[in-house]
Amino acid sequence: DMLPRTASADAGLIGLGNIELARKNPEAALAIFEKVLSQPSSTHFTEATLGKLQALLATNKLDEAMKLGLQSAEDKSFQGESTARIYLILGNVCEKKAGAAAGDEARASLDQALGYYQRVCAAYASYPELCDEAARRIVEVKKKRRIRFMVVVICVLIFKS
Repeated sequence: DMLPRTASADAGLIGLGNIELARKNPEAALAIFEKVLSQPSSTHFTEATLGKLQALLATNKLDEAMKLGLQSAEDKSFQGESTARIYLILGNVCEKKAGAAAGDEARASLDQALGYYQRVCAAYASYPELCDEAARRIVEVKKKRRIRFMVVVICVLIFKS
């Protein structure tokens, strides 16, 4: 609160928010990113939004993260790498939602996560580190889908016998 509202003050707050995320303190990070975003003259809107998305994901505020992620992905002020990062976070949100769901709802969330990750691979090839992360997540999601399918088949077989 004692820092003047300058571009470097916003950058400092973004750094503090990222430190809080690294320290596994997402509630504090969320408060910092929201503070930056509440300033109409913020020069670090993109970084603060990405940080807020990560903090929302870490605090399991999944519906809020999904809403902000979708809004941001369509916002023209996010381009290139920042949009790819948003899609990766949206995929993570869907994976978390699948973990808390069962049956068709879980499968639909995993399918949605696959779509976000595939989009990163297809549309953002100029960011190889993000494509690599998306490819890793695709493999993990496909494993989860197979395991869930196998559990359902086993339960059906047990129930029928």
